Amino acid sequence: MRKKLTFLPVLALIGCLGCAETMKESVEKKECASDADCDDKNICIIDNRCSSEGKCIGAIETGRLCNDNNIYTIDDKCNSAGKCAGTPLDCDDNNVCTYDYIGLQGDCVHNTKTAQCQQGYCSGNVFHKPHYCKDKVCTEDGVETCDDGNICTDDFCTSYGCSYKNNSKQCTPGFCNWS
Repeated sequence: MRKKLTFLPVLALIGCLGCAETMKESVEKKECASDADCDDKNICIIDNRCSSEGKCIGAIETGRLCNDNNIYTIDDKCNSAGKCAGTPLDCDDNNVCTYDYIGLQGDCVHNTKTAQCQQGYCSGNVFHKPHYCKDKVCTEDGVETCDDGNICTDDFCTSYGCSYKNNSKQCTPGFCNWS
């Protein structure tokens, strides 16, 4: 039968304030003859010792700060499995005009894009041309008012630009010749 560890005295010894809720049940490991056989150098397993049954036991301390030795993670902490693990680094700078990735040194890199970053759109009868990235900024490429000044056409703004469709309005003789 497995012995259950009492953690409060251990917490007092290691000076962990407010972390009693992060402790887990004891864990059994390899066979041992003395406490020296049980030091696994795992920062996430504390109170390693040899039990009276000759098994190494210890307690998992979840949430304890550690280093998983992975430059592509941050906020490394001991998990409930007794392993040190970090959160993958998120290099997204929320800028549509950059290519975001993790560099070889574990740093975030934000390279400039020159692609289209926003489609054209209408605002009333004004067409806003597609936006393109310039110096990491999504820049408008100009506007066009959808009015050709011709009373014989109906003027429309579409997501692709201005459109002019022949109409059936009465026009000045010789001006509109739709046959």
